[in-house]
Amino acid sequence: MRANTLCKSLAQAIGSPLAWPVAVTTVLAFGGALAMVLAVAATEGCSEGPPPSAPPLRLPAAQLGAALEKTRLETDRQLMALRVALVEDLKAVVLHEEGRAFRGPRHLAIQQMGFWRLKEAVPLLVDQIDWTLDKSTAGAEMFKMGPWAVYPAAKALWDIGGIEVRGAVIEAAVNTDDDRRLRLFGWVLYASDGRKIAEAAVAQRLEGVTNKEMRSRLEKLRAYVAQGGSVFLDL
Repeated sequence: MRANTLCKSLAQAIGSPLAWPVAVTTVLAFGGALAMVLAVAATEGCSEGPPPSAPPLRLPAAQLGAALEKTRLETDRQLMALRVALVEDLKAVVLHEEGRAFRGPRHLAIQQMGFWRLKEAVPLLVDQIDWTLDKSTAGAEMFKMGPWAVYPAAKALWDIGGIEVRGAVIEAAVNTDDDRRLRLFGWVLYASDGRKIAEAAVAQRLEGVTNKEMRSRLEKLRAYVAQGGSVFLDL
């Protein structure tokens, strides 16, 4: 407290010449105790607040890095467990719900697979690609989305995209004679990758294929990729 009083007096003296006499009187009043007061001031400072708190405990860099990595791995593990549970729940709805209503349970489950980009659901979506909604259950909202809205699994595959979808769709096309499915597979590739990348992927798959039926399916797939969105005119 004495240190604070002295600091204030000296500060006033420096800030205003009118206060110099007061400052001199204050210093003289302290007399021989001035040295002790200055020592106290040096340790306490001129603030009136509580003494500064101890610095936070800092871990060595290696130990801190290990702790952060452990936390990251545990978080990833928990997120993966939640993701697996989500996929399984959505699959159960798709496989056990029979309705075809717009915004019905099955439709919403397929939509969520696309919204969450659940790559684990790609095989199921490929299998469901030609599942259609009942148009009578929807208003203008569905048709504003585009012709693909009638095929929610195709739209979900488009949303997920990537190499997993590309590979799964091409392999499914190789093994089907259903023209509607081939058209939808072609549209998914076109919508997900663009015409050039999609056509190149199909051409690469054609290399070395000697089976006439498989080649015919892949040629059709490539033709449907080239048509883009117009494939829906015949669906």
